[in-house]
Amino acid sequence: MQRIAVGTLRSVPMEIVSGAIGHTKVHYAAPPAEGMADQVDALLTWFNQTNPSAGSRPMDGLVRAGISHLWF
Repeated sequence: MQRIAVGTLRSVPMEIVSGAIGHTKVHYAAPPAEGMADQVDALLTWFNQTNPSAGSRPMDGLVRAGISHLWF
């Protein structure tokens, strides 16, 4: 168990694992923490630009939600 730094981007590797100690299986390894701030900035820029009410390239809300979910 580790303390969680609430409200900050992670700084350590993240994996989703299962199985007994010594026989673990990695199901997902998150992208490296380096460059994560730039990726978040790019996502937020895109999200704001595609806002149906204020953006320059309006996009349907469900499409934006799906793309946001898959972004990382």
